[in-house]
Amino acid sequence: MPLPLLLIAAGIKAAGSIAQGNAARASGDARNRMAQWEAQGIERDAAAQAAGVRDEVRRTMGTQIAAQGESGFELGTGSALDALMSSQVEGMLDQMNVRARGHAQADARRYQGRVARMEGIAGQRAGFYGAASALVGGASDYAKFAGAAG
Repeated sequence: MPLPLLLIAAGIKAAGSIAQGNAARASGDARNRMAQWEAQGIERDAAAQAAGVRDEVRRTMGTQIAAQGESGFELGTGSALDALMSSQVEGMLDQMNVRARGHAQADARRYQGRVARMEGIAGQRAGFYGAASALVGGASDYAKFAGAAG
């Protein structure tokens, strides 16, 4: 094999390693951006669900108040008040649970995004190391063959 071809082959191999590493980095960054975007969507959905729960609790409490009034209860006192307070507390707990689940899911998605980003960085570094290895190997081969030919 002509000596210049050894160097050209090493250069091409190095360029390929760098390109592969850069592609891994770009992919990791893109997956991270997507995960961050999805996390925001999860939190928006959780907020909307919590608002729906709140509205449902208000409707339920309105129905309770109307039923209590029809039944002759004195509104705002005694067991009528206890029933309303219980409904309100349960509704608040439901809202908090919906939001907490949303935050937990969003945090998990963000973590997956960070992992994808770190994998991309590691892939890029591996590409650089592969390029360096190709160049050193090519130089070594060149030196061996140049010494044998000379």
